[in-house]
Amino acid sequence: MLVVTDSAADFAPEQLEGLKIHVVPLYVIFGETTYRSGVDISHENFYLRLRGGEMPRTSQPSVGEFVSVYRELAKQDPEILSIHLSSALSGTLSAARTAAAMVPEARVTFFDTGGVSVIVGWCAEMAAKAVQAGWSLERILQLLNRIRDKMFGIFMLPTLKYIVAGGRVGHLKGLVGSLMNIKPIMAFDLKAGTIIELGKEFSLRRAILAQADYIAKRFSPGSPLRIQIAHSQNLEGVTILTERLKSLFKCHFLPPATIGPVLGAHGGEGIVGVGVAPMEIFEDLA
Repeated sequence: MLVVTDSAADFAPEQLEGLKIHVVPLYVIFGETTYRSGVDISHENFYLRLRGGEMPRTSQPSVGEFVSVYRELAKQDPEILSIHLSSALSGTLSAARTAAAMVPEARVTFFDTGGVSVIVGWCAEMAAKAVQAGWSLERILQLLNRIRDKMFGIFMLPTLKYIVAGGRVGHLKGLVGSLMNIKPIMAFDLKAGTIIELGKEFSLRRAILAQADYIAKRFSPGSPLRIQIAHSQNLEGVTILTERLKSLFKCHFLPPATIGPVLGAHGGEGIVGVGVAPMEIFEDLA
């Protein structure tokens, strides 16, 4: 069995060591030029261009790209598990399904993670580890469903500039676009596949620390948790949140992940977010 995902998944490089995960890139568009996220444009270059004042757009992979990937992979193994960002936020999964119907030699099973960033990353990572361990497809899907049921993904936006420019204000219930100085605290509703507003702060530091408070409402103090912080060029924010989480939980930290252009295009530089789930979910593949 082979694992496919898309570049809405964010990983730390260490997570991918020894794992076979095939990533189909989404597009990042600056002006009239289109780049494959993570292929034609690096994370560093992407954020450099943001600092230069350029406003990016994103686009999903084409059906043809998925056809090419599935057709090529089916030569190695017809059994493919394709894991993607929320179908409520992007047409990527729909394109993948259309493509699979055009490649009869591939038996593609799909999983909608309901989120983006490290949520997609964890699902792809654990699926690849389970494949290595010889798990059946049914057992892997049970694990992925458990991750989606128990995982909590939360992040703060340092500015509304990019999300307003991209026309995504509809996801920010209760926020007024003119209040550009607020720092929204957002979470993923992984069952609905949508983004919800949890609160707002006017201080960047407070918005970062508040995420730990919301996590503490979901998980008991001292709980053993698997945790990965993701950021867009905000290592200071990573340190602030790490120290706060250490004081509240028994933390198993993964190395921080850099948020890629897919989410960065909508949130800009300075985002700090975190994915959290009970450690017990992952014990069989530790």
